[in-house]
Amino acid sequence: MRENFTRILQAWDQDHVSLLSDQGERLGMHERLTMPEQAAAPSTAANEVAFYSQNGQASDVYYRVESDGASGQIISDRFVALNGLKLEAYCVFNTDNGGFLSAPTLEKSEDGGTVIGEREIKSFNVSSVTPNLAQDPSGFTVNFSPEISTADYFAVIDTFRLKNVIGGVNGFMQIKNNATYSDSCTTAKLELENRDLQGGGSLISANLNFSLVSVQIWTPSQ
Repeated sequence: MRENFTRILQAWDQDHVSLLSDQGERLGMHERLTMPEQAAAPSTAANEVAFYSQNGQASDVYYRVESDGASGQIISDRFVALNGLKLEAYCVFNTDNGGFLSAPTLEKSEDGGTVIGEREIKSFNVSSVTPNLAQDPSGFTVNFSPEISTADYFAVIDTFRLKNVIGGVNGFMQIKNNATYSDSCTTAKLELENRDLQGGGSLISANLNFSLVSVQIWTPSQ
């Protein structure tokens, strides 16, 4: 009987707060979730889903919907995965100086109310954004750290105007133009420029058009 209790304790301690812990408020909680690789996607019944790691695939997290429905990878090499792509870098920066956008977090107070917490920087795997004002009044360099796994990536670029701009023109942000983009798109950086939609595509100053720029870098998942 003692051996049985010992086995139960060892199994429980695998991923949970130990039953012998003095952290009473944490008893029953997970410290981590360990999932051995499966030979195939596990079966799911109605009204249930499954998270799992699949044998023969990259050792990452997969998801299957109810009733043995569709399954797919949702984490690839620690990055969010979606339909064969993974998000390797992301940032939102302002066009005045390339600084990252930050926003306050909302937290629960002891009495159940909502309070404003610390400000959270809106960037991931981007160390800085450098305005190239000396060479090009419209240019910005997005610097990746650590470097992206491949230079063959998709860059999703969105722009936002948060203030009225007097004398502004209709512009768009794009990857810096050259014959092959090989200098503008590397594993270490992405160079951007702002161009005029109505002026024959000429270069214009970004901060005359946009307040914020959002950049997402997607690469093929494993």
